[in-house]
Amino acid sequence: MGDALKEVAGVSSINTGSSIVKPMINGMHSSRLIMLNNNVRLQDQDWGIEHAPNIDVNAASQISVIKGAGALAYGGDAIGGVVVVNPARVFLKDTLFGKTTLNGQSNGRGYSANTKLSKYTKKGWFASIQASLKQNGDYETPNYVLTNTGSKSKGFTFRGGKQNFESGFEVFYSYLNNEIGILEPLVLVTLKI
Repeated sequence: MGDALKEVAGVSSINTGSSIVKPMINGMHSSRLIMLNNNVRLQDQDWGIEHAPNIDVNAASQISVIKGAGALAYGGDAIGGVVVVNPARVFLKDTLFGKTTLNGQSNGRGYSANTKLSKYTKKGWFASIQASLKQNGDYETPNYVLTNTGSKSKGFTFRGGKQNFESGFEVFYSYLNNEIGILEPLVLVTLKI
């Protein structure tokens, strides 16, 4: 999520190792930012520098960054800004669609897979399921291996319910499990003879 947000003007990041990317808006981070995932406030990134947002970017359909006075509509502690993550909108149409994305990379011998399937009906019933898996080994430079830089991430999102023009209900469940390595410091030993 942090890497995707860096593309927005006024948003930068604090990186810890190769995997932890914490968003920073107008120089503020942690408890000065509000993160909303489908209108649910997340507070897992409020603590130290090593706590990044636990949102699977593959489950998001729309990501908005609100800065300035407009952010105060979400809470008085949104001094830096608000990041709003929304799922896809519901179509009142009989349809079934999905997509699967597979990626690979040579450095770190990594791979990722993401799949999503959605079903909508004319009567307003809808269901959507998304799952992702990403794994990388230790990264390498031309001269040495960056020890303990591997990572593994598993995500799952379910959304279902009924939506009419004036009423409806929704069930939303999101799960993300990240196992990340932090680069071990390089120790140089010199011997004098």
